[in-house]
Amino acid sequence: MIETHEKIIDDFKIMVTEMPAMRALRIQTRILKIIGAPFCELVNINIDDEQSQNSCFSKAVNLLCQNLNEIEFENLVIELCQSVRVDGHEMKKALIDITFTAKLNTLFKILIYILEVNYADFFQEEGFLNLAISEIKMKTSNSKVSKKG
Repeated sequence: MIETHEKIIDDFKIMVTEMPAMRALRIQTRILKIIGAPFCELVNINIDDEQSQNSCFSKAVNLLCQNLNEIEFENLVIELCQSVRVDGHEMKKALIDITFTAKLNTLFKILIYILEVNYADFFQEEGFLNLAISEIKMKTSNSKVSKKG
């Protein structure tokens, strides 16, 4: 059942109506195309090796920049904001431009909230994100054990 979630973000009342499953899958694919390769690079970080950290982080940022097209990103933001209301007003491109000029950090907080509402299961214990983080932690602990041994 599609529900609406409310939250106050930087003095704005945000109402996010959950996306239908197929629309959420379509958007998820677009997001993964942008962040998939950079995320995979971050999984390779060796926490104990500062040079590895810098190298992996640099590669991840580089991959993100290569995958990020400003028009595609703008369209993604607009699509994510469908079915979202800010202080009772539908969050369309014109509202975004007027309301969030010089407040891009607030816009990003809202985008994160939209992702949390629509992809909540990714953040749950058995969700993809937590499984990936567990994998990173396991690699880190294995790296520490092998260095001590």
